[in-house]
Amino acid sequence: MVTSTFELLVKRIATVPTTIPPNISTVFRRVVQGFFMNITNLSDSTTSNLLLRITIPTASGNRIITNTNTQCFFDNGSVNNVQLNISAGTPNPTSIIYTTNSFKLGARQTGLITLLPSVIPFINLTNPDLEIRGYIEVLTSRFNGTFFSLGAIPASEVLVSPEIRGTFLDNDYPSDSTSNELDFDQIAYGLPTASGRAQNTVEGLPPIIFPPLDDFQQIELPNFLKANPGLEEAEAGQILEMVKGIQIKGKK
Repeated sequence: MVTSTFELLVKRIATVPTTIPPNISTVFRRVVQGFFMNITNLSDSTTSNLLLRITIPTASGNRIITNTNTQCFFDNGSVNNVQLNISAGTPNPTSIIYTTNSFKLGARQTGLITLLPSVIPFINLTNPDLEIRGYIEVLTSRFNGTFFSLGAIPASEVLVSPEIRGTFLDNDYPSDSTSNELDFDQIAYGLPTASGRAQNTVEGLPPIIFPPLDDFQQIELPNFLKANPGLEEAEAGQILEMVKGIQIKGKK
């Protein structure tokens, strides 16, 4: 399910001209901006296991997602701001696709997903320059927190409300002075969903297909992905490791 675009920022709101005095340049404050999305499982009885797929244009430097410049969290009340790992897939000529760990939404539960820039590496820079744009999808995950399901998984009906939130930082932040009154401003605005609706369907998954081999150790990841075109690269690798591990134990 394609959800919406997103934009992560840690940078000046405009380029600071070198010819203007410092008292004027203070208006060019830094902005920290992230992606937030409330998501509700509308089922009366079924738990949904989901993940995010994040697509950005092929880029370099501070235009790509790394473990040091981007963080993803999930919160649904009983699960308090659990960090989701972000894994990069194989880049192609036009884009890089990332996937997060799975997160679980019980029947009628609402969770909050946040995709945020890591502020610490940039906050003390005079001209920070993190600027990542792309789009986000919500997908069904085969991992339920304990094991991977190899069978078919039904679709999920969800309610989503993506938005951008940001904070404009005072130029004196961070400050060690307790007498320094800092000025902060916030922005928040809803993002249009790809479907134009808040209620959407997260597509289900077909059963996993394994090639007819006597020895699963011979299965290579590219062939496994080709046989299961809807399978995410990160989960495919984990499933193969799980099946190969079971086969090795069975031979002992």
